[in-house]
Amino acid sequence: MKLLFYAQLNETESLRALSDPLFSENLQKETDLGSISFSQLGRRLNKIPRNFLDLFFLS
Repeated sequence: MKLLFYAQLNETESLRALSDPLFSENLQKETDLGSISFSQLGRRLNKIPRNFLDLFFLS
C-alpha cells in the first residue's frame, strides 16, 4: 500500500517506472521492500481487491 501511495503522489506512469526507484535504500526502508520487478508488481496488484483500488484512485 505504501508503494501505491508513493506512485500516486509522484505521478508514476507505469509499473516499470515504479520498480526503478526501489533501488533507493530510503524507499526500500519506507516500503519494507527490497528491489521488485515490474512483473512482480503487476502480480501483486492483481491480488488487491478491485473495490479497494476504486476507492483509492477515485477518492
